[in-house]
Amino acid sequence: MNIIATNLSRLRLFLARTSLVGIPATRALAWELPRLLAWRAYNRLASLVYALMDRQRVTDRRTARALQRFTGPEGIYFYVIAVPRALHFLIPAASLIQRHARIVFVLNGVSRTEEQALRDRFPAVPTLRLWTLPGTCWPHGHLLSVLLRSSGRDFGIIDHDFFLFDDTVFEQLRFAEDEFAVCADAWRNAPTGSEVPTTHFMYLHTRRLQEVMRRHGVGAQLYKTIPGHLSDMLANAGFSMRNPPKEYQSFFDSFLMLSVLAVQDGYRFHKLDTAPEGWVHVGGTSMGRHISKDAVHHYVSSRFLEWLEGSPVYEEYRRKGLATPDMSKRLRDTLDTQIAHRVDLLVDRVGKRMAALSTPP
Repeated sequence: MNIIATNLSRLRLFLARTSLVGIPATRALAWELPRLLAWRAYNRLASLVYALMDRQRVTDRRTARALQRFTGPEGIYFYVIAVPRALHFLIPAASLIQRHARIVFVLNGVSRTEEQALRDRFPAVPTLRLWTLPGTCWPHGHLLSVLLRSSGRDFGIIDHDFFLFDDTVFEQLRFAEDEFAVCADAWRNAPTGSEVPTTHFMYLHTRRLQEVMRRHGVGAQLYKTIPGHLSDMLANAGFSMRNPPKEYQSFFDSFLMLSVLAVQDGYRFHKLDTAPEGWVHVGGTSMGRHISKDAVHHYVSSRFLEWLEGSPVYEEYRRKGLATPDMSKRLRDTLDTQIAHRVDLLVDRVGKRMAALSTPP
């Protein structure tokens, strides 16, 4: 009975969320739900394929050659990963850092329409398109492993929905002698008191992390089990599958196994010294299918899509069920007033910042 009750509760939640974007219950049950279930099964299979490709290092050589082509003057480099149905966040996020860093777009399963939109908006920014199974993209941790093994330079990673407002951050992207990363923030594991870097904005010391990866035979991917040869080392540090770095999870999230091992090897990281309003991370905008997201995510999507109205990628997103600007008022009425206000404030800040940066320095 508990299983039946749980599934009925999930079904009611699914119907409530699809109704937010105007999908009637009959269509949701007859079309959207089967598609969602099929996508989840297909995505699990695709994840196994990518894990095998990562383990066998299938794409490393090609990725390394491509990254070597993007040579230029010394400076700060960011590999900005573009995933499907997220360009309305990525374009402003990349615009906020473009003046201060050299960017390479890593195209991870995006459509040709999305690729062209990036080329139109950032004609001088090089792109690296990865091979992907149709309709899928590389899991973030496996892709980060590929980039770490393949890159000959230190580089930064920024989530497509991370918005940076404090330019002094770029002056802090320097490593002390024993550091492996600079990050925007850190998660504190309560049982051990240890901290691990959050991954939405990181600058990585590639050589040191490559050494840790080789020494321990690990990557930056998510780990659902601890490799046997590392059990004692992690246990001595207070970590186990019962107490992963983010103790509310049941796994070691992307980059966290590598981070813990780097710390155990004597390396450390430092957090950015910036005011709380210096950056905003939305989070969760590329997880799962948009059709099953909650009202907050739909509202954020509808507001950010305003900047792409009239473009081919806007029409593609509208066809794929993303919440669009015409839904904004109805969605806003379903939200807590303070949450809606924070979303509106973020959109306003990003818009003003982009307008200021479009002026020649």
